[in-house]
Amino acid sequence: AAAAAAAAAASPAAATARRSTASLLLGCTLAEGALVMLASTSLPLLSLRLGWSASMLGLYNSAWGVGSGVLSLTLWPHLLASRALPDRAALRLGIGCLALTSASLSLWSASARVLWAVLPLGTVAVGLVRSIPASLLTAAAPPAERGAVLGRLDAAGSLCRVLLPPAAGALADGPGLWAAFAAQAALCLGGLACTEWWFRRAQAGQAQERLKAA
Repeated sequence: AAAAAAAAAASPAAATARRSTASLLLGCTLAEGALVMLASTSLPLLSLRLGWSASMLGLYNSAWGVGSGVLSLTLWPHLLASRALPDRAALRLGIGCLALTSASLSLWSASARVLWAVLPLGTVAVGLVRSIPASLLTAAAPPAERGAVLGRLDAAGSLCRVLLPPAAGALADGPGLWAAFAAQAALCLGGLACTEWWFRRAQAGQAQERLKAA
């Protein structure tokens, strides 16, 4: 009877935790979707319209990868391990940089200089949007559900890679390439809203636990 009562008491808390984790998962998925659209379709299309050669596009992608790799091997591990940049702030920073990159290219997509100017923002976004979600979801999910939650994150990323490149191409062929970049910025804003809701719910839960402990 005592075990049943404890399970009943824990059930609402578990349901709340699942809803909160679902919000975080949705936010991370929206950000990943924006990154997929940018890297797979929008940037290559923009480079073609700017008259770039294949080698120039390869150089640009290489610079993006080098910048992201250097940050991931040097700066991010130090800041995250020292807690100078908490995981939550890191995710906000990554999604915010991706939103700024997409919005800038939506407004000034006819300029090659803007494409190079947003490169630092893009390198920050790639490293954080791709690495932080798994860490946050692992910490947020109940221990028994962590494997399933990470599986959902991987499945959501795969779904983004299937659905969103054609969507970006359709927007570019329809309203224009600016619309594809604008859609990416909108996805980022949605991701920020979902993750911010999760952050606030997590903070409220921690405050309640401290009150109970006191």
